[in-house]
Amino acid sequence: MQAWQKQTLLIAIQSGGLLLLLDGLDEVKVDEATILDQWLQGLPATVNFIIGTRPHAQRNLTVSYTDKISLKLFDWGLIQQYIISFFQNLYEEISDNSDETKHYNEMFIVQVLNWIGNGDNKEANEILQRPLHVSLFCEAIKSSYQEWMIAEAEQKTELQNGSPWQGSIFYRTKLYQLVIMQQLKNIYYRLSMCKHRAMPTTIPMFLC
Repeated sequence: MQAWQKQTLLIAIQSGGLLLLLDGLDEVKVDEATILDQWLQGLPATVNFIIGTRPHAQRNLTVSYTDKISLKLFDWGLIQQYIISFFQNLYEEISDNSDETKHYNEMFIVQVLNWIGNGDNKEANEILQRPLHVSLFCEAIKSSYQEWMIAEAEQKTELQNGSPWQGSIFYRTKLYQLVIMQQLKNIYYRLSMCKHRAMPTTIPMFLC
């Protein structure tokens, strides 16, 4: 660290302008967490820090903190509200706002909610109770939504490649695979928009 960097850091510490973001405490080994705890206790009182962790790992810290925030799981009502709001906002961005496209938008949302709310689909329901996971899920099926809107506009009855989130037990790894596929599609669209390359339909093994 250069002298000016040290000076800038010192000023930030003294003025209370330094914020440390420490995420994943629950993934730190117990002995290393003890070292971290001692290090935090040695920080000046003007240093602010935010620690992200699962509740059980808090016992590894003795350092005092002023506020504690617990992220609660979504219930079924909040899951529905998030998904409806997400795709309604997406619809307003890309559609012509006609009565016909509104109907297609509602059909897609109903299809997704019916699948999640299916009593036989407990895995998906449990996974999507976490706010981060339901957000990732919506981002991951964006392209399916766009394909659905195009297919319905062309008087087709189903997606060309089916619904990618269906067809198998929806474990967390399935969600992550969907996210990766969406990102790969985004890259392909950007790089080969004028080259008409086929979109990937499988995930490379090194990404699984």
